[in-house]
Amino acid sequence: MWTAKYIFSQICVVIAVSIFISTAYIKNRKTVVFLNCLVNILYAVQYILLSRYTGVIINVIGIIRCIWFYFNAKREKKDYISLIVCLLLVIGGGIFTFSSWVDIFAIIGSVIFTYGLWQPNLMLYRFSAIANHLCFIVYNIFCQAYIALVFECVIIILTTISIFKFYIEGKKKNDQNKAQNSEISENK
Repeated sequence: MWTAKYIFSQICVVIAVSIFISTAYIKNRKTVVFLNCLVNILYAVQYILLSRYTGVIINVIGIIRCIWFYFNAKREKKDYISLIVCLLLVIGGGIFTFSSWVDIFAIIGSVIFTYGLWQPNLMLYRFSAIANHLCFIVYNIFCQAYIALVFECVIIILTTISIFKFYIEGKKKNDQNKAQNSEISENK
């Protein structure tokens, strides 16, 4: 099990997780999408080394998805075609490489995350990331990607913390805006 390929696959995970954790605290959607592209590249390499081809194809499609969503981020109008095409690619790629029931978790997680990454609300992105990582916990158990499994748990915890952090910040801003608006109303 502890071959050079396995060790290198786990090193890829450590780097990918380090990059992904930063996305939980970034407020710029384009930066989040770009960093997710790097994460998908590293995860694809990991699954190549582990010979888990559904994981490979899901992450290669993830790279395509991130590039497409990165350039769509400039548009004001939502591009439903990009969402539909990316969802079909994830589902089709998952079916094409399907080898066991556990592959379903990689497909489901990627479908959820594709939607989360596509839409502009970063809070919803964070919730979809948690759902995706829960699915990949199951997938990584059966792939024997134990370091990835541990880091999936760490990512879920840190993403949950960032959700609360941004929620509290948003609540404070709303309270400040209400206070300023009532002050303005009283001065009139």
